[in-house]
Amino acid sequence: GSADGLRRHLTGRHLWQDYKVGRTVARGSGDAGDACVRLLTGRADGRSYAVKSFSTAGVSEQGMAMLRNEVDLCLCVDHPHIARVHEVLETADELHVVMECLAGGEMYRRLGARRRFPEVEAAAATRQMLRAVAYLHARRIAHRDLKLENFMYEAAGSEHLKLIDFGLAARWDAGSGAQFRIVCGSVHYMAPEVLLQEGYTEKADMWSLGIIVHALLSGGMLFDGRDDQEIARNIRGADGHSAPRLPGQSALAEDFVRALLARDPAARPSAAEALEHPWLSDGRAPKEAA
Repeated sequence: GSADGLRRHLTGRHLWQDYKVGRTVARGSGDAGDACVRLLTGRADGRSYAVKSFSTAGVSEQGMAMLRNEVDLCLCVDHPHIARVHEVLETADELHVVMECLAGGEMYRRLGARRRFPEVEAAAATRQMLRAVAYLHARRIAHRDLKLENFMYEAAGSEHLKLIDFGLAARWDAGSGAQFRIVCGSVHYMAPEVLLQEGYTEKADMWSLGIIVHALLSGGMLFDGRDDQEIARNIRGADGHSAPRLPGQSALAEDFVRALLARDPAARPSAAEALEHPWLSDGRAPKEAA
């Protein structure tokens, strides 16, 4: 874990011993059991936190392995644009991941309210997203579920973004080609090579970022359909279509999005390379917090 002693994995401690538990803000279920997200107040420091709680009773060994993977990854990452895990509490039938409270809501909601982002703001958001992804990729961690809903704002009036949800994140071994096989993520954001089940690399994250940036600039999803099957068909069959036109946007913005949405994963820039693209460094963009 981190050098800072606050980030710990405690067993046998109950949530209510250290926190006042507030309202539930989200619920879901998956291979790793049922989960809910609630707001907390620390009894010792009075600060606001969020907790993602998993019911582990009856969860399969594979489900528990996924859960432990998520928790381990959360505890080992430390970056200004990644949601910070404060501590993990585990009892016989529950596991609680306590993290900072990101009160500004999802990027998805902010985009819905604004319809689309002006180019300068889209570039500022993109720089932050890329910094988070570059940090993960430098540590050989692929997120595998990059989407508008998984970037959150620190506070209501803030433009500071943080990446959440490491439920599908995975590590890869150095120098051994396309090692991911599992089709996972959210279909609108899935790269063609993920859907084609030929094996894929962290470059699938770069495609997903391309879809996000396109959505910020255009206000819509590049690939859509009546259901997941149709969306997947559209992505798999989109030869020239994945080089989208962005009417009303600069040539640099269009070039940036096209680079991320290259059909050939090897042709896509890495996150570190994308940060050097002139669209993000042309001097017109406002300076935002690192």
